[in-house]
Amino acid sequence: MRMATRLAAAAALAVALLAAAGPVGAALSAPTPTSPANGSILDSLPTFGWNGVVGADHYEFQIAADPAFASPVLGSGYDDFATRNTRATLKKTVPNGTYWWHVRAVTKSGAVSAWSPGWSIDKEWTSAPVPQSPVDGVDVPYPATPLTLTWSPVPRAATYLLSIATDPLLGSLVTQLSGRPVETSALAFTPLFALAPGTYYWGVTPVDAEGNRGTPSSVASFTWVWPSTTTTRFTDLSSASEVVDPQFSWARIPGAA
Repeated sequence: MRMATRLAAAAALAVALLAAAGPVGAALSAPTPTSPANGSILDSLPTFGWNGVVGADHYEFQIAADPAFASPVLGSGYDDFATRNTRATLKKTVPNGTYWWHVRAVTKSGAVSAWSPGWSIDKEWTSAPVPQSPVDGVDVPYPATPLTLTWSPVPRAATYLLSIATDPLLGSLVTQLSGRPVETSALAFTPLFALAPGTYYWGVTPVDAEGNRGTPSSVASFTWVWPSTTTTRFTDLSSASEVVDPQFSWARIPGAA
């Protein structure tokens, strides 16, 4: 009787241990995404989060430009990587657009769960610089008023592309800039050359750390004016009436070489 009692107790303990460990060969549950909410519209990439899975050693995270995850966006190690956390933060940014992400659990032995449902985010980096000076449409007299273009900062911009052109579409960039926008990390630019008199248009586009362009500013204008009118004077240096020894002179023009 005593032996039977011991066997029954051992059997009960074994059943309890098996129940606590879970059924043999049970499938690993898929993680459940938690944040950001599916379909979120964001101006930058967030921290992605999901619920932990019992039995998981780590997690594999993926982000892509299509719901089938066939279009990676950043390259191996940046948009498909492993983490022991239940959070993932990308080391690089991406252009504006719609992206999908999912995650799966992995055991120490390498067994994997099903992928979580694919959730989407819309990245819309829409903050634009605002031209500040010169005031739109103002005259800039050379050389009395130095030309310095300034604009407001944009969060997450690493540099800015400044375009100065002779048309409001910014298609005819001034040749003194080699026909290309000026790239600068500053919020101001002072040309080191004089422009031909006329009306000019300018705008600024922010650029993030990965070279992705953001939303351009509105186009502002200024008129470059060089007050170059002068007075002339003729002087006959000879006192003899039959000889003319002319001297031509004029008032100095500021900015003239």
